[in-house]
Amino acid sequence: MHGVKKAYISEEIIQQKKLKEKSEIEDYLNLVKTINEKRKNKVYDTEAFNITTKILSMNVEYYTLWNFRRKILLHEFETLTPEEKEKKFENELEFQEKCVRKKPKSYWAWNHRRWILENMEKPNWKRELLLVNGMLNLDTRNFHGWDYRRYVISKSKVSSVKEEFEYTSKKISQSFSNYSAWHYRSKLIPKLITKKTKWEKLSSKEFEMVKNAEYTDPADQSAWLYHCWLLGDDNNLVGINNCYLLHNVDNSYTLGIEFFKKIKLISSDSIQVSLNDEIQNTEFITPSIIKNKFSKLWISKLIVSEIESLNDTKLKIIFNKDGILTIDDKKLILPDLEITVKSLLIENENNNAEIQNYLISYNKTCIEEKKEDDIKVVNTQPSEDVLIEELESVKELLELEPDSKWALLTLVKILSKLGGREDEIIEILEKLKDIDVFRKEYYLDFVSQFKMNKCIKKSDKTMDLDLSSQNLTRLPLIDECSTYKKINLSNNPSIFNSINDISSPCHDAISHLINVNTLILNQNKLNNIPKSLLTLKNLTELFLENNDFTSVEELEPLKQIKSLKTIHLGQNPIASSLDKSKINEYFSDIDIQF
Repeated sequence: MHGVKKAYISEEIIQQKKLKEKSEIEDYLNLVKTINEKRKNKVYDTEAFNITTKILSMNVEYYTLWNFRRKILLHEFETLTPEEKEKKFENELEFQEKCVRKKPKSYWAWNHRRWILENMEKPNWKRELLLVNGMLNLDTRNFHGWDYRRYVISKSKVSSVKEEFEYTSKKISQSFSNYSAWHYRSKLIPKLITKKTKWEKLSSKEFEMVKNAEYTDPADQSAWLYHCWLLGDDNNLVGINNCYLLHNVDNSYTLGIEFFKKIKLISSDSIQVSLNDEIQNTEFITPSIIKNKFSKLWISKLIVSEIESLNDTKLKIIFNKDGILTIDDKKLILPDLEITVKSLLIENENNNAEIQNYLISYNKTCIEEKKEDDIKVVNTQPSEDVLIEELESVKELLELEPDSKWALLTLVKILSKLGGREDEIIEILEKLKDIDVFRKEYYLDFVSQFKMNKCIKKSDKTMDLDLSSQNLTRLPLIDECSTYKKINLSNNPSIFNSINDISSPCHDAISHLINVNTLILNQNKLNNIPKSLLTLKNLTELFLENNDFTSVEELEPLKQIKSLKTIHLGQNPIASSLDKSKINEYFSDIDIQF
């Protein structure tokens, strides 16, 4: 410390300390050697138990020994009476408490305490709540303590939801930066809500509380993250975003279902289709080149003879209630979807108004369930008036703190929920890219999302989508592009930099363009064919002008696309280095344009 003279320590004392440490290390290593022998030989005796006590008292994080200690206890319980077992458990709780006081953030020690309580006849949950109260008084932000508190409450009735909610208020008032308390609050609110009006009343108080926290410390993320939760999570949208029927170039038909969030089908009968109540032979897969993955888009062939005769035929999609798992580990429970074939068919207009109107009411009947979670889903989407009020509040703070990263990110969320503010959002993200340089790539990807959204809106009902010269770094909304017939991705080289690398976010993006006839990939510095391109069974015309192709071998994979009729190769090195007639001869069934 400043102003305090450093105490003199003699060489003799230093040497004595080193010898003591050496002796302790030798003792520890000898104990570890002995216990490893006993583990190897499955010796569950009293000596082994005592050794685990010694070692864990010195090293709480030795998780293997916590496991071995439980095995010793289970072995011992075989000869104990219920009363003796309970006494042993009480002793074990005392030992665990000593360990966790040394290492309050030890996963293994907290897991051991849970194991003890779940194997006791009559665990004292009130005592556990008092224990965790003490832990959180010592360190109010210890997330292990908060996690254990939620566990205790879930296993008992020692504290009501209202009491827990008030407890989070107390802890937040002590420290606005207590992320664990804010997070717990978000888990309690859905249990407090019984109707929409109650939510609106409660949320207004929550917005005021979070505003006070943000003005107190604009740089702290805890309150801002809770603020974003209050604004509503778009990932909570449940149901189907689009459903359609495509007429392929080979005269077959593809039925597509686009969900709001990524899902996985548990079995082959997770989704079934019937025409006039007759079950069809369908198999839903993702368009991705990586199979059996979570995806928003699922497609299946639908075998029909003459579509005109089926226009008024009733098509029913049947969803197995136990067959669909969302990416956040919830069951998606959907009612049967019933509509005419004619309503689903995509022909000259990309946006089918009839199916979109139908889905608005249909999605209100869709629900999610999570096994261990009895919290009901609450629609926390705020009204437009609330969003505008929050917009003004954040803008006021930004006048005082113009470079507040979290305020700017919250502003982006509010503007995106209000809709139609893509240009303003992109401008904010460009500013964030300069403020928060370590997350530059994140903001660039975020910009790509809003640029894509703007282009999709601009396309309106047409079958053409122009994404050219947008400097996109990825294709986050590619699932929404599956029905377009003509797509221009020219001059977006960042997308194609490592597109054949399986770790690239764009690796299988192109495969989602299942209806595209004309694909324009000019000026992207391409010198190889993206693997995902080869899955496009409706592709008839491909533009690859002004790229870096030098040989026919680099283009050879395109022969695998049976529907492909025309390739445009102008301004590629291959156009000047090889005889054009030889290139045409190599692609004998495809018209090559230069």
